[in-house]
Amino acid sequence: MLTLIIPGYPGKDFHTFMQPVYDDLNELFEYGMPTYDAYRDEVFQLHAVLLYTVSDYPGAGILAQFSTNSQLGCLSCEEETSYKRLKYKQCYMGHRRFLPDGHEFRYDADSFDGTEEHRSKPVPCSGEAILEKIKSIRDFEKSKTWKGDGGLFCLSYWKYNLLWHNLDFMHIEKNVCENTYGTLLEMEGKSKDNLQAQNDLQEMNIRPDLHPQKRANDKYYLPPTLYNMSKEEKEQFCKVLHDIKAPDGYSSNISRCVNVAQAKITGLKSHDCHILMQQLMPVALRGLLPDDVTSVLFDLCGYFRELNAKVLYKDELEKLEDRIVMTLCRMEMIFPPGFFTMMVHLVLHLASEAKISDPVCYRSMYFVERYAVP
Repeated sequence: MLTLIIPGYPGKDFHTFMQPVYDDLNELFEYGMPTYDAYRDEVFQLHAVLLYTVSDYPGAGILAQFSTNSQLGCLSCEEETSYKRLKYKQCYMGHRRFLPDGHEFRYDADSFDGTEEHRSKPVPCSGEAILEKIKSIRDFEKSKTWKGDGGLFCLSYWKYNLLWHNLDFMHIEKNVCENTYGTLLEMEGKSKDNLQAQNDLQEMNIRPDLHPQKRANDKYYLPPTLYNMSKEEKEQFCKVLHDIKAPDGYSSNISRCVNVAQAKITGLKSHDCHILMQQLMPVALRGLLPDDVTSVLFDLCGYFRELNAKVLYKDELEKLEDRIVMTLCRMEMIFPPGFFTMMVHLVLHLASEAKISDPVCYRSMYFVERYAVP
């Protein structure tokens, strides 16, 4: 009903409209409400708590009153978010800081952004510390992170929760998938490798072998990268996806979204990207790219696949935490800086959240967007 009440984009007014809901949640926690138990044929006092919220990332920013579209837009890293300002955009690299102290990648400036990494990984703040930090902000309009002091922190127990706003597995996986196949197929509008991206390398003074070369006719020659495929290889990749037969209900008809002649993929839904990322992409890429590229992409696909399991074990999640840091660092050595959007960075925190809460398949947006009643 809030969509009918709130005029336009909710923004900071969202919590004003939500205040009756917050009051009800506080009352349910502190006093409860009389509820009839049909099995015992008696009335008992029912209490309830809000464990966490499930939404896409901009929605989480509204709920948390946190600026997710700023340079420091990671809800987990906050002021410790690692970013680089490029000429036309900002990227979120710097995943070497999550490696163990003394790791060789920390001192390899040439393979990364031209600098060594000596920072330690960010330590997440407790709810009490975040609440104190919010209360200390005098001008929320100038703050690059927190934009308000109300919201869900008005719940008496909210600051004690270990997880507040879930990172939505569905949208993160979809964005990473589109980044990946768009860059591999050099699709206009989706590829993160273009003249602008290689100009970024030149401005950062890294990877000199990939700097654009200006020709006499004022056109630029872009040196090929490790992940560039020939026209025949792109067509082969698309042909595998086009010809794959899957059982009914496994996915939509992906062949309708694949144009083999033009080597393009369009119109994939979130669940199609889920299937492509976890099952089909490793099959379609096999033998088309150098081992350095395919191995890191297979690791990324395996990370999503293992994290999406219905049963997760803590020791396995700890291994996934270490693996994804190495995977993202190896990707930084291969892909251009513009590839690393906020969605790619958020992949890092999915396993850490799963250690605190339920498996991701039970707290993603799939249930909301696929089964919502119109």
